[in-house]
Amino acid sequence: MTRAVQPDPALSRVVLIGVARYEHLGELPTVDANLRDLRRVFTDPMLWGLPPANCTVLDSVALNRPDARAAALRAVKRAALEAEDTLVVYYAGHGLTVPDDEHGLYLALPGSAEEDADTDSLPYDVIRRLMRETQAKCTFVILDCCYSGRVLARSMGATATVPRLTIEGACVLTATPPTRQALAPLGRRHTAFTGELLDLWDNGIAGGPVLLDMNTVFPLVHDRLDAAGFPTPDIMNHRLGGHIALVRNRSLESDRVSPEPRPLARPPISRRLDPHETGDRTERVIEPRPPHREHLTPRVRSGLTRGAGRVAVGAALVTGVLVAVSNAGPLLERVRELDIGPFRSAKPVIVDATGKPPWKVEGYGFRYSVEKVTRTSSEWQFKRKPSITITAYATRTRKGSFARMEYRYGNQGSGAALDTVPFQGSGDDEPPLNQPSRLVAVVWDTDPRARHLVVTLHDFYWPGGRDLVLRNIPVGPQT
Repeated sequence: MTRAVQPDPALSRVVLIGVARYEHLGELPTVDANLRDLRRVFTDPMLWGLPPANCTVLDSVALNRPDARAAALRAVKRAALEAEDTLVVYYAGHGLTVPDDEHGLYLALPGSAEEDADTDSLPYDVIRRLMRETQAKCTFVILDCCYSGRVLARSMGATATVPRLTIEGACVLTATPPTRQALAPLGRRHTAFTGELLDLWDNGIAGGPVLLDMNTVFPLVHDRLDAAGFPTPDIMNHRLGGHIALVRNRSLESDRVSPEPRPLARPPISRRLDPHETGDRTERVIEPRPPHREHLTPRVRSGLTRGAGRVAVGAALVTGVLVAVSNAGPLLERVRELDIGPFRSAKPVIVDATGKPPWKVEGYGFRYSVEKVTRTSSEWQFKRKPSITITAYATRTRKGSFARMEYRYGNQGSGAALDTVPFQGSGDDEPPLNQPSRLVAVVWDTDPRARHLVVTLHDFYWPGGRDLVLRNIPVGPQT
């Protein structure tokens, strides 16, 4: 049975196109919220963790230019060329048709008019051709506009538009059937279709799977819209398209370990709030993380208590046997490496980055190697802000789980926390032992700008004080 797979965020690209204001067509004010919240969901580390630099947003302001059509196509083409894992293209706005193009769909731009749709709007067929040129393993299209189902009719009837044979999965999701209009209900934050998608992606599905693929999400969105009397969406999957999971199930977070709230210098950056609510720059003080046992859910805590008792008894028996054996020093050292019971070490492994990269820290079954750290500029809430991009590799050197590992990035000079990010991987499987996994993290910079970083790796099940720490990592020049 094929399982859901989440794309690698570092190797994926997303283009969000949405037009809320037009010169010749009716306004769709909810489209702006669609773009903001989709970007927030995709970049949320708990849901997908897409680096902000990998998400391009083109709204009414960005497209209010004479060459809007060319600008949008350039953005799609650039993303198609850069994507290695998954390419996602989203459009929300007015969908237009042309009388002599039976199945054609034209995506309206700010200056589009119905009578000139074929010349001043964005033909979906051109976007389709650009996406076919990508080397990404999977492609994902979401169209929230009137008549969007027309693209599925053309796909089923024209063999020339079938995805290339090397692609592993493709999914096209449309808000309406070929002849129906999409709705943007008054008084709602989002359009009807995108609103239901966001509700499931943002809040999760109680009792659902860890990864929310389209085989899970689409039937729920369809039934909700149908029950509310809205046009029903449609979907077309190619190969493994239905198993693409852009987000994890947030509703399952209550059964996971929760980090301890730490004293704050100022409120933390929240991806759920707009800039005027959080301010342009906030900092957190990095403090040693206390033991996490008291922050587990009762079910997990009781299970660990029972398991710890059995391990402690077993470890005591092993210790007694080894002590009774002469010259047991080397054996005791080997038992300590097993990391069980009384042998669990709380000592951190601290390494200073010196010389040229890569800079490495290794211990407790993990190796972390930083290849490059550069200053960058990333977009958030339609503004460019200073950021830092860290390119690194993480490797399991013995049995362990990446799923419990988190990475804390901090300003070495001021002690301010930049971000705390869980491991981002593809699918549910752990990478094989000694196989490096590439991690690209984009974090907001502080004011004054960070000159050196400290990266701390921590496993939720490690005792307090046990960390892998790589310090004094120099931040390179702007790229």
